[in-house]
Amino acid sequence: MTSRRHVPTFDEFWQKVETKAAKRGPESVERLEDLRAAFRLARELSRARKERGLSQSEVSKLTGIDQADISRYERAQGNPGFLTLSKLGRVYGQLTVLFGRGGRGSTGRTVSTEARGRRGHLAAGHRPLARAAGAGRAVRR
Repeated sequence: MTSRRHVPTFDEFWQKVETKAAKRGPESVERLEDLRAAFRLARELSRARKERGLSQSEVSKLTGIDQADISRYERAQGNPGFLTLSKLGRVYGQLTVLFGRGGRGSTGRTVSTEARGRRGHLAAGHRPLARAAGAGRAVRR
């Protein structure tokens, strides 16, 4: 008779990953946070597309972004730039992207693509974003 091995839940697995990163130091924790942010963005892109009942190929035709790139962004395998996110936001109506660090339920900055006008200019009351030196994330100026 063979004994069954315990298969961890995702939460158990993620707790182990966080613990290992903390033991390895701040750089590992930062890389883990970057990974978490990438998956948060991927989830938001996929959710927004599906809410509108669009396929990736339909989004590709509407935005001019290759379908393969859209697929990569939704799997957190690609890194879309601001102009790409702006194109997707125009098709989806609104995209809310969180910037910042923190664990589950953390409050990061949100940037809505609806804040930009038709030509990409910021609407009144919205401040531009700039990259934090060496941090790889957007911050308010």
